[in-house]
Amino acid sequence: MPTSSFCIDDSIVQRLSMASLAMRNCRSQLYKDRYNLNIAGWQILVRVYEHGPAVQRQLCTLNKIDKVTVSRAVFQLVKRNLLTRVNSNQDKRSQYLFLTPYGEELCRRLVFDARELEQQVFSDMSHTDNHLLGRLLDQTQMTASRLTTI
Repeated sequence: MPTSSFCIDDSIVQRLSMASLAMRNCRSQLYKDRYNLNIAGWQILVRVYEHGPAVQRQLCTLNKIDKVTVSRAVFQLVKRNLLTRVNSNQDKRSQYLFLTPYGEELCRRLVFDARELEQQVFSDMSHTDNHLLGRLLDQTQMTASRLTTI
């Protein structure tokens, strides 16, 4: 067995990845159990709730999800009467997605649950540490995004 001073479990990139995966799984399980929503479904609903009506292409960009995943999720959300489609006046090929009243109510609960989960996860951190973590995550994401476009 080779000896090395590198240990993947000590790598900040690995630790960040594992923390992100743990949070994603925690949130995913919560929304699956309470609302029968997958990751793409709740991300799309909350984005429309935050930003207002959107076309699928915008949701792909905002959530960094591929077109097929968004299309499948939107189909299910429309089927469940959480979203409705309205044809665009400018581009007949595009449809805007709007929350239904039921979708709006569900989003209010999703946002409440998201805040509650965040509070539970970060309750041991001071406000200063929480703010610092946010800044470090923003910086890390910007740098990683810049490196992937090279």
